[in-house]
Amino acid sequence: MVIRIYLDENVSPVLATFLRLLGYDVVPTAELGNNGATDVAQLLTAVRLDRVMVSHDLGHVGLVHEAWHAYARRWGVAPAPSHPWLLVIPDSRILSNLDAAQEIHQRIGATADEGRLRSWRRPDGWREVV
Repeated sequence: MVIRIYLDENVSPVLATFLRLLGYDVVPTAELGNNGATDVAQLLTAVRLDRVMVSHDLGHVGLVHEAWHAYARRWGVAPAPSHPWLLVIPDSRILSNLDAAQEIHQRIGATADEGRLRSWRRPDGWREVV
């Protein structure tokens, strides 16, 4: 099964190249004409396309993820709707695009994370963000 990935607009197209070399089906935001779309619109695009969303912006993506789950609970939606995985990885000033691709590849290979948000940072690696 090929994992499909959607890159937020703040993610370099170079990362898309490395992920494609690892066998992933990758669509950067710009290829869909979504540059400038809100974070909510970006997540909804990932949901509509059933793609893991990768971003560099933990603050914004974290708020959207939290709201997604909080509103479902508040409105009594059961079962709560899920979204594809959300992965937040540092930009190339902290982690090279090649290293980021390898970290994403290892995370995706570890376990399915549907509906979860995971963030990578040194020295701990991946952690779940609640």
